[in-house]
Amino acid sequence: MGFVLLICIVPLYWAKTKADSMRENMQSLSKEVADEQKKISELEAEYAYLNRFDRLEAAANKLGLQPINGAQITNLSQLEKVAPLKTNQTPPITNNPQPQQQPQQQGAGL
Repeated sequence: MGFVLLICIVPLYWAKTKADSMRENMQSLSKEVADEQKKISELEAEYAYLNRFDRLEAAANKLGLQPINGAQITNLSQLEKVAPLKTNQTPPITNNPQPQQQPQQQGAGL
């Protein structure tokens, strides 16, 4: 009888321990989610502050920036005419990584 009782108690104790562990894990995750949501709210408030029109307008005026006008808008087919691409010309790669030495000239000594 005691053996049967032991066989029933061990799995019950294991299940209770596992449930307690999962509950603690769930509480920890809930706290992490709440912390992340608080950080998101703070970042959204900061973003809203930084993107206020009056603040951006003052910063643009300090930098001398002007509003965009219709003449500045173009399509991709005309982009090469407006802003031509610069070609990046690099010297050819050589297999000899050592610099060439210049021959020394013999002349009057010092």
